[in-house]
This record gives sequence, structure tokens and C-alpha cells, in this order.
Amino acid sequence: MKRIILILLCLCVFSLTVSAQTNRSGRRRSSSRSRARVVTVSGCITPGVECLVLMRLGDNKQNYSIGRTDRLQVGSAYRITGTLTNVGICMQGMPILRPSRIVPLTSISCPRTTDGTQNTNTQ
Repeated sequence: MKRIILILLCLCVFSLTVSAQTNRSGRRRSSSRSRARVVTVSGCITPGVECLVLMRLGDNKQNYSIGRTDRLQVGSAYRITGTLTNVGICMQGMPILRPSRIVPLTSISCPRTTDGTQNTNTQ
């Protein structure tokens, strides 16, 4: 008898927690992963400490860390669509962009220094 009461009590507590996580339409709340912000940004790829960096052209633009991938080449410009996160291995103090779509931009020339290496200063 005590087991049955304990099981019923556990089921009640479980059902209360599930109902607390649903919104008015009856759907469960989105997990933090599905609430991730999706952005589309353009800029030039530069080397970083642990990851590549997308340097956006223009004044006061947010730059993004991007995990290394074979689809990006340092010194080239891209339009990247992806989700933003602050959790990762990049350790550069910038939001981390996880690309879902990468489009090369041949019309943009990325700035270079006088010795031919990529300029990593923001403009």
C-alpha cells in the first residue's frame, strides 16, 4: 500500500512539473537550443587564437568567432547564416557563430597589410 501511494505521489509531482513547463497553447516551452538566435552576417575571415574570426566591415560592427572548417579560407569574404552561442572553445571574448549556410562573396575585397598578411585590426 505504501508503494502505491509513493508511486502515485511521484506521478503527481511529475505531472505538475510537466504542466508548469507548458505555455497557454499547450505546447512545451522551447529548450534553450531551439531559442538560439539566428543571424546572417557578412565579412572577412581572419585567423584567431583558437578559432577563425569573421571581421565585419564598417565601424562598430560586432565580430564573431567561428569554429575552424574546411569551407572557410582566411582572407576571403563570406555571408554566413548561423546560430549564436557563447559556449565553445574559441576563448576570444566574442559570440560564437555556428554556420549553417556559407556563401562566398567575390565582390568584396578583404583588407590586407603591406606584407601581404591578413589585417586583423577592426575598422
